[in-house]
Amino acid sequence: FTFQQAVIIEDPTPLYGDVNEDTFVGKTDDIVLLAKYLSNGIKLSETALANANCDMGDTRINASDLQAIVNYLLNDISSLPVE
Repeated sequence: FTFQQAVIIEDPTPLYGDVNEDTFVGKTDDIVLLAKYLSNGIKLSETALANANCDMGDTRINASDLQAIVNYLLNDISSLPVE
């Protein structure tokens, strides 16, 4: 018999709001992690950065992305990302 190499294909679609990559969107942990990143306290993975980009008004990760996640957590908006 022969062995074939397994290939893992990651889903390229961001899970907006899931900054800590635990598959749950817009939890307090996500907000804290993004706030730490924005204050230059930590680095985030490429996946976490893609997930953090919740404000489609620009391509940068900034306070507007953090506010979008907060608004989602508070049920002020029903989905992420925001336009």
